[in-house]
Amino acid sequence: MINAMFQDCTHSTNALLNRSAGGMALATLVPATVSTISLLAKSSISGLQIWSLHGLLLTIEAAGLSFVSHVQATLGLALEILLSEENGRVDLQQGVGRLINAIVAVLGPELAPGSIFFSRCKSVVAEISSSEETATLLESVRFTQQLVLFAPQAVSVHSHVQTLLLTLSSRQPALRHLAVSTLRHLIEKYPVSVIDEQIEDNLFRMLDEETDSEYVEDSSLNINLIFDH
Repeated sequence: MINAMFQDCTHSTNALLNRSAGGMALATLVPATVSTISLLAKSSISGLQIWSLHGLLLTIEAAGLSFVSHVQATLGLALEILLSEENGRVDLQQGVGRLINAIVAVLGPELAPGSIFFSRCKSVVAEISSSEETATLLESVRFTQQLVLFAPQAVSVHSHVQTLLLTLSSRQPALRHLAVSTLRHLIEKYPVSVIDEQIEDNLFRMLDEETDSEYVEDSSLNINLIFDH
């Protein structure tokens, strides 16, 4: 039965990815695909949960706004997976983080600060970040980036800046690069608000301690963007 569900799910996901379904067909294809993948995601079979999370990610990206009605159930599934006995697996946590970030891109303006969707997204990201693994921390920084790009109303510039400053001093190059990129988006969208945070000294101090030439270049660009305004 699992094998048959897997094949049906693969066919449906491929149809979505190939954009072969029109608007009317999506109304049927998306619910069926989400339902099947969600069932597979609850399986205890090794590797199947990872594949299912990836399948849901692809479905969200392909379906776009057609996925909105499935967000609540998907968030519930993400929490269920994290609370399961396998929640210590970094690959599962990373998969859940990617799922949340895709949901943020779809919901956008719907992620109001007091909304249940935002609260659940934030809770899931906080949970996966608690492991302090680089892979999950990357998804946490991407969550900040997604909020800046798609749901700027959800979190204040001040909160974003404080979060990013902590990450900019990380020992992990991948985290620092993503943080500096996210900060650039923030400066470009809200230059005055970022200037009010007076972070120039922090950025200069980090530059003095940095040996990564690419990071130095990106950070210098951020500083120039601030001074240009």
